[in-house]
Amino acid sequence: MRNKVPEITLYFWIIKIMATTVGETFADFLNVNLGFGLSTTSYVMGALLLGVLCFQFAARSYVPGVYWTAIVFISVVGTLITDNLTDSFGVPLVTSTAIFGVLLAVTFAAWFAIERTLSIHSIVTSRREGFYWLTILFTFALGTAAGEGPGESPLLDPLLETCDSVMTYRRRHFSRPQLDGVIELIFHDPSNPRSTAYQIAVLDQEISRFSGDPEFGLLPKIREHLQALDLRFSEPPAPDFAAFSRSLETFADMLTQHYFSHSVRRVY
Repeated sequence: MRNKVPEITLYFWIIKIMATTVGETFADFLNVNLGFGLSTTSYVMGALLLGVLCFQFAARSYVPGVYWTAIVFISVVGTLITDNLTDSFGVPLVTSTAIFGVLLAVTFAAWFAIERTLSIHSIVTSRREGFYWLTILFTFALGTAAGEGPGESPLLDPLLETCDSVMTYRRRHFSRPQLDGVIELIFHDPSNPRSTAYQIAVLDQEISRFSGDPEFGLLPKIREHLQALDLRFSEPPAPDFAAFSRSLETFADMLTQHYFSHSVRRVY
């Protein structure tokens, strides 16, 4: 069997970067745009990887098309492993980073202990090739965990879920939730029907349909209140949640008193 890994040149790294980018974009396309979801995407990409690796191991020498297809799919599967640990099992990215770091070190240690070499220029047996692809898989999983770990927040995913904006965020950003992007989407974005700014704008338009009581001046007070809320959420930075909560409570009391009860104290 001849060596089954290409020469490490500038072109190798250019093609590798391009292949990795294409693979991850394709996975996002299946997961988000086609609506496969994380689990189905993982099954599909895992099956494709196994199929390509069968051809790769069966080859007697380096075959560019088979090798680079395997690189594309293994980059995706390595990323999906980390995504599943985080999104499906709640494993923190810091923990995933430590786990894959240890697995990578163990793989290198076992490879050297058995083969007495780590040279990628001597991938001439199936066992060495197995160590080689296992190393690549753990490398991509580790890279995903370490690269995305510093920006994570355990509250961002539940916040997007609560606001029914998970798919909208992923379609726009193709990345894990980041604080600035989440706040922009669910509070400031006037084009997102789930955002606070959008809801306030709609409520402000619809408030004129209420049968207001001119004697108490309810409609002007409500409109004034809504405009104040809109100013809080129309521009960054992050909104004042305490003030927003008090404003909503006051607004709810105003509507309740005027339309549904005669016993609630007057608040306007």
